[in-house]
Amino acid sequence: MSIRETLATSPHFQDLDADELDLLDRVMVERKWPGGHVFLREGDRAASLTAAMYVILEGEVLVSTGKGTELGRLGPGDLFGHMSLLDHGPRGAACTSVGRTRTAELTRATFDELQRSHTAVAARWKLLVAGQLARDLRMLTGLVRSAAAGDSGPLRRRLGLAS
Repeated sequence: MSIRETLATSPHFQDLDADELDLLDRVMVERKWPGGHVFLREGDRAASLTAAMYVILEGEVLVSTGKGTELGRLGPGDLFGHMSLLDHGPRGAACTSVGRTRTAELTRATFDELQRSHTAVAARWKLLVAGQLARDLRMLTGLVRSAAAGDSGPLRRRLGLAS
């Protein structure tokens, strides 16, 4: 699928209108990656020149701790690296391609330009990123809540610590 088709069919981007999808299709860059490509390393800081958010067009990306514990897998229409559009803090996880993978990349520099030239699109994009961060936070809150209630099983399994 093309960048536009993937964005249009992904629930993460369902609130974007046709003009916004067209604009993102023009400014995002399609890239192809071999299996085992490391997009992000846990703890690395997102330098302003290399910071980017990725949308998976084809393939799969493994999300893991820096020590290799699997946290999840992402597929077509999913996004990662989105926090780097908002700040330059350390990466929260490692992201590695599982087999050949195609992505659409939105760099921090392109996002910053969108904020200057297309403020409405940039504002909607920030809402999209905020929505993904909220989903991430809800998942983590559920794990912490279970652990605080004495059931550390879900958290231990998610962190690869279950025996």
